[in-house]
Amino acid sequence: MAIDTTTNLQQTVEDASAHLYVWALKDIPQDLRDALAEAVETETHKVGKRILETINTNVSVADVCKNMVCKDTGLAV
Repeated sequence: MAIDTTTNLQQTVEDASAHLYVWALKDIPQDLRDALAEAVETETHKVGKRILETINTNVSVADVCKNMVCKDTGLAV
């Protein structure tokens, strides 16, 4: 019985891609967290500050809920 290596390879790539996608949305590096916190403190434009605060909140909520980070602030820019 022959094994279809194309299908196995395709499934492996799909599984790895899905895993990396979720990981990238859950594991926010500390340097990015620090940069977001600093940006919130230094931003002078009211709308920009609000967007950064929302993103920062999204990161915190995702940590607590063990969920992916929502990068959508709900504001058209």
